Amino acid sequence: MQLRDVVSILAINDKDEVLISHKNDEINDSIKNFRKIEILNRKIEDLLNKFLIEINLETRFQLIISKDYKDFSLNIELIRSNKEILSFEGLTTPEKIFFVIMFYISIQIHLNFKNIIFSNLFVPNIYNKRGSVYRTIQKIIPIFEKENKLKKFNLIFIISNLELKKPIKNVKIIKI
Repeated sequence: MQLRDVVSILAINDKDEVLISHKNDEINDSIKNFRKIEILNRKIEDLLNKFLIEINLETRFQLIISKDYKDFSLNIELIRSNKEILSFEGLTTPEKIFFVIMFYISIQIHLNFKNIIFSNLFVPNIYNKRGSVYRTIQKIIPIFEKENKLKKFNLIFIISNLELKKPIKNVKIIKI
């Protein structure tokens, strides 16, 4: 290994100086992987927004790295009707259910699962309301029927302890 193959980063804080050395390849790989995460983040955000428009919501994802570079998180900002900025807690229960289901489905689509299985058991009990779950299913079925890119996916909903009062168009129901 030659000296030019090593990059040194000098991190200085109030008390100490720390010298960290890495090979160029390691830094390049880290940057490439971070860019891959950013691209995946944007793709999921774009797809999720195609669904959220059905309930007059939009989302923006922001990758956050802590000041000490130890924690990495995703900040989700929601916008209602292009003006009101909300956190997840500021959504109504039906909006929360819709968001959770569509966020999960969006990730599954990008992972290219042909059969996407979702259960209301994935949702915390306080949000697990019959009307919200079934209305979400009713709203998303037409999107999957008309979008050519989405037609190849099969949606499978496993619903437990939530009675279906009236049938949902174009949904095959199997009782177990």
